[in-house]
Parts: sequence; structure tokens; C-alpha cells
Amino acid sequence: MRRSLPLLLAMVVVGLTACVSARAPAVPSPAPSPTAKIFTPDPAMACGRKDSPAATPPPMTEEEGWRMAVAFNDGDPADVAATRDGQVWVVGGRQMDCHHTYPDSFSGAIWRYDGQAWGSVPGPACAVNLVRVLATREGAVWVLGEGRKSECVARWNGTGWTEESRPKDVMAAVGTDGLWLRKGSGLVRWSDGSARRYELGMTPQLVSVRGANEAWATGFRRSEDKEPDEYTAAENVPHFARWDGRAWHPIPSPKLDLPQDARRSWVDLTDQFAAGPDDVWAVGRVGSDIPAPDCTPVEDDTCDTARLLILHWDGAAWSQRLGKPVERNIGDQMAPDGSGGFWLPESDGDMLTHLAQGRLAPVHLPGDFAQLIAITAQPDSTRTWLLGWAGENPPDWVLWSTG
Repeated sequence: MRRSLPLLLAMVVVGLTACVSARAPAVPSPAPSPTAKIFTPDPAMACGRKDSPAATPPPMTEEEGWRMAVAFNDGDPADVAATRDGQVWVVGGRQMDCHHTYPDSFSGAIWRYDGQAWGSVPGPACAVNLVRVLATREGAVWVLGEGRKSECVARWNGTGWTEESRPKDVMAAVGTDGLWLRKGSGLVRWSDGSARRYELGMTPQLVSVRGANEAWATGFRRSEDKEPDEYTAAENVPHFARWDGRAWHPIPSPKLDLPQDARRSWVDLTDQFAAGPDDVWAVGRVGSDIPAPDCTPVEDDTCDTARLLILHWDGAAWSQRLGKPVERNIGDQMAPDGSGGFWLPESDGDMLTHLAQGRLAPVHLPGDFAQLIAITAQPDSTRTWLLGWAGENPPDWVLWSTG
């Protein structure tokens, strides 16, 4: 459900109820949240980090539904993923030797909640800095990041990490030991050293996986050398395909309501998830580089003509809704809430938007957050995890949890 390695918000959407699936899936109640954990650095390796633990933000009200689960003061987290059985994995980087510079003194950092308690897990030997963690419904966990010689890709084998040297341009994890890799206008199913390519007729931009026999791919047919305002109307059409365990099948593209001057419009999709074959969501933005009248760049918000884009597939057709104007650096991730809705975090700030029962409601996180960087949902539950940071030099990293 993420972009490949190298690679909202306060909003008002009118009539979003029409594009919400009428069925509310039965979900189990989440287990009690673990007691808030604060990780503190080894004094010998503090390397300028604060001597005191990260400040604990004030608790949220029951109605808001979020609480602080973990504060990290012994490294810099970058991503979070949860497994179906309730494990939570957080990855990032940590400076190990205060007397040397990057990358020689750095190593990948991993924190894990095993269903009972939080703890640190040694990272793969290849990792200098980990930036992504992927988990599958079958329980497989992969970590990706910068390696000492090349990209580091490793899979958890139950007691340690099995490093893989061949996978490149990883889009998603699948099954017990598989990956979907992007290659040209198609995807490669990689598993235990074997690989098979499937042509999609588009450049895949997003891949989300529900299981070994169900996945969704999204992409565009456009030149990567072009700037957004150079896209043609055809290049602004997103394309979708569904994996049934044996082959990829194209899904009809949505008919987007683009600005009148299509020659200078642009469309970008940043994330998607599938709650079922007839309940697929995608989020992004649509806009134009044509300046608004009486626009003063930088000083005037009216210059920002991009709008939040929400798409929903009901098994037969797409519906589209446009939200309020947004900046190009809106959050790149969304997550299901386990009850038929979803969460949309800002990229900058302390707010996320919750869609529940057809209504959008803003939720503010206390603690003066500067950035929310990653969100994930535990499959088949209402538990969601949100990673962000506040302060600076160094920042306070905090993981929030619903339930």
C-alpha cells in the first residue's frame, strides 16, 4: 500500500456518504492497548540525544479514541506495520558510535510489540538505516532500507533476519515469503528466489495486498520525464488492476472531474487500500498549475489550486469526491479503521481526518506534533497505529494507538 522505496488535513467533502460501502463488517473488539512504553538511549551511545525520556503528551478523551503507546528516545523511527495476530513492528535508524559519521556509525533500528510487551530487536546486518516495514496477513514481516553496499531487504524468520540481495523496487509483501516488485509497465511476483513478471500496461505506482489471492495495483500511462503540468488528459487517467491469485485483471478507470484546461492539470494518487473486492479506496489530489485570479505566490493560499481526491470502487463503478484545496505535500498514507471507514493523517501538523458512517470528522493529537509520518491498521480489527514526532534537535518520536 505504499510507494516504492526511492520514491490530510482539514477538509470538507460533500455527500461522501454516497460512496461508502453500505455494509459494516463485523470486527472483533481490539485487545487493551499496551501500557505506554518509553525507550531511552544507552548513555554510551546517546550521541547528543536528550538525557531525559521523551515528554509524554496528555492523554486524549475517550471520544477521540487515541492514546500514546510508545515514546522513542533511542533512535529515529520511520515506519510502522502491524500483523493480524497483534504484533507491531517499527523500523528506523540509530547512531551507534558518537565518534564517527554517517553511514559508518549508523545501524538499522527495530522496535517490536509481540502482543505482550515492547522491546528492541537487532536489525539485519546489511542495514544502515531502515525506512520501510511490510507485514502480510499471513504473518510475514519484511524490512527495507539503505544498506552498506546496496539496498537492504530482509525477512524475519522467527529468530533473526534472512537477507535477500535480488529484490529491487519493492512495492508490497505477499504471502509467507513473497514480494511484488515493479519492473517497467508490469509487476514481478518474487518468492524464495524465483520471479515471474506480469504485464499491466501501466507504470505501477501503488500496490495493496489483502492476501495471497487478492491484490490491487494502481498506476498511470505517462512519461516519467514530464512535469505535472505537461500531462495530457489521457496521461492523467489512473488505471487499476486486480490480482486473483493467478492473473491481473484490469478494472475500468474512473472518469475524473478535471480542471477545464486539461493541458495544465495533474492527478496524483498517494495511497489505496481494499477492504474487499467491492470496497476499494484511493486517495490523492487533482489540480491545475493555472494560477487563480489575483494570486500572490507563497503569500496567498488562493494560489494553491490542488484539491483532495477520494475515489471509491463498489465492485461495479467508481465514485469520486473532491475536498477542499490542499497542498502538494499532503499525507501519503491512509488506513482502514476496521469499521467501514478510514483515517487520513496530515503530513505536517497534528491533525487527521476520520471517515466513519459516511461522515468526516477532524481529530487533533495533543503534544504539538510537527509531522505525522506513518499509519497502519491491524488486519481484521479496529486497532490503528500512528507514528509522528514533535519538537526538534532531536525530535520526540511518539506512536499512537486506537483502542
